[in-house]
Formats: sequence, C-alpha cells, structure tokens
Amino acid sequence: GNRTCGEARVNSPSYTCRGSNSQCINAPNGRGYLCNCSQGYYGKPYLDGGCQGINECEKPSKYHCNGKCKNTIGSNSCSCPAGRDYEPGSKESSMQSNALPQ
Repeated sequence: GNRTCGEARVNSPSYTCRGSNSQCINAPNGRGYLCNCSQGYYGKPYLDGGCQGINECEKPSKYHCNGKCKNTIGSNSCSCPAGRDYEPGSKESSMQSNALPQ
C-alpha cells in the first residue's frame, strides 16, 4: 500500500512488519514501507518470529575473534585465553603473556 510506517502501525491488522526483531523503514519515494530485520538479526521480518539472532561466533571468517568468542545480542564478545592480553584496539590476543615478570 501507500501507508507510511506510522500509518500502518496505527492500523495494526494490516501492518506487515511482524517479527519482534524487525524494523519498519519508509520507502525512499515516500509511498509505502519496507520491513527489515534489526541489526544483528537475519531472516523474514514479515513473519512472527521471522528474525533470528546472528551467532557471530559461528562465522569466524566474518566476525574474527582470536580467543574465546561469546555470542551476545547483536554482536559478540571476545576474550583472550588465560594468561594473554589483547593487542591494543583489536580483538587479537597477543602472544605475550600478561603475567608479571618474576
């Protein structure tokens, strides 16, 4: 249709962005709207439960973590193995130990 996101939400039976992790985007030409999965999610935003969280830890070539990866909502956290520190400004664990010199 020709409704904007705001207009479609008011008339909720016809609102098609049904996924709980979806977002409504007004069409660039000002007529109608589109549904996308929110950042950190993928799938089918027009279906209930259609947007699923991306598990960045399952895609190491795209979401690099040289250490222990933990999936979080919309991102991931990366921790170094015991006794290692991060290289400043990266998700790379250094090969240097963080143990204090004896």
